[in-house]
Amino acid sequence: EYEEFLRSKTKTDRIKLRWEEFIEDYTEHATIEHILPQNSTRKEWGSFYGKFTSGERKKMINSLGNLLPLSKAKNSSLQNKSFLDKCNVCTDKLIGYKYGSYSEIEVVNYGDWNPENLLDRGLKLLNFMEKNWGINLRNDDFKIQMLGLGFLFKKKLINKSIVEYLQVKNQDIISISGAGGKTSSIKLLAKNLMCEHKKVLITTTTKMFKTADAITIRDKNLLKQKLKQQNWVFTGQDYGKKISSWDEEFLREIVSLADITLIEADGAKRLPFKFPKQKEPVYISSSNKVVYIVGMSALNQPLKSLCRAELLAKFLQKQVNENLTKNDIIKVISSEQGARKDIGKREFFVILNQVDTLLALKEAIFIAEKLTECKIKVAISSYRNEF
Repeated sequence: EYEEFLRSKTKTDRIKLRWEEFIEDYTEHATIEHILPQNSTRKEWGSFYGKFTSGERKKMINSLGNLLPLSKAKNSSLQNKSFLDKCNVCTDKLIGYKYGSYSEIEVVNYGDWNPENLLDRGLKLLNFMEKNWGINLRNDDFKIQMLGLGFLFKKKLINKSIVEYLQVKNQDIISISGAGGKTSSIKLLAKNLMCEHKKVLITTTTKMFKTADAITIRDKNLLKQKLKQQNWVFTGQDYGKKISSWDEEFLREIVSLADITLIEADGAKRLPFKFPKQKEPVYISSSNKVVYIVGMSALNQPLKSLCRAELLAKFLQKQVNENLTKNDIIKVISSEQGARKDIGKREFFVILNQVDTLLALKEAIFIAEKLTECKIKVAISSYRNEF
């Protein structure tokens, strides 16, 4: 059925693979090819799969996306050849995927056969089954687990605490901007730092929701006393249900009381993504590090549902009813009009937050890899179970 679906998308009526012929075992199409070979020891395969355990490789070899119907003769002759050879070979005895069925040609069009493409084809096949067979496979996370490939993305991660990632040291003044987890990042960072017996000052240069223990009195000695008692203090001017920024002169005075100062430097109306307007974010001159937060739940959402939608749409040259893509996020993060606005010589870090599913992890890894190519430091996180 999938072969027929692919054929229907072309401009030809030529049938290259019939189900009846495949199951009868009397024509050329009668075996299943493992694109990633069952004995994948050649160095061409090692560049993509050498880092995986034998058990993980076995799961990928037998995963749905790695299986392709071929002729017995072709299957036997291709065996453990490299992907490019499997695609392009054409001799009297060997015929590559390029000259085969529509399913084979689809595989050729991937360009190479890395774990991400293996997974992508598996998801395509499951999505086809779900739509055409009237079955409910729940969501992409469930499908990834069905394919046995849930380990793929976690393999790429290096576990670090937020303190290690930000390379926090005494007298750091860290400004947190962006959207989709600024306050959660501050809480987690403060919690980690207090475990290291650091004195932490938390404040804002915009507005933050006020907690019951917030100090809203402009009193340096009171703040000093609180830091001595409990190793952290949350402070700002009273603004009803929120606190707002102290003047920069007082901020300069009080940051000297703490080992580390954490400043929420941006507002986003509790939305997962934003584009800064003029005079945003607000960084004090003594801030030496900026952490930009992105809520991955914003991916594939219409721009109009995000913070500063009109400005974002203008920057991306899109309409506000269009969706935010991975490349849009990369463009905003890497731009000096976007996430890097007013960074100056400060160290710049990105946290892709709200990565709560395997699919979100897949997308976050793609974004992180592209940003890393631009020499931007990126971490992937989920705070769902932290608080």
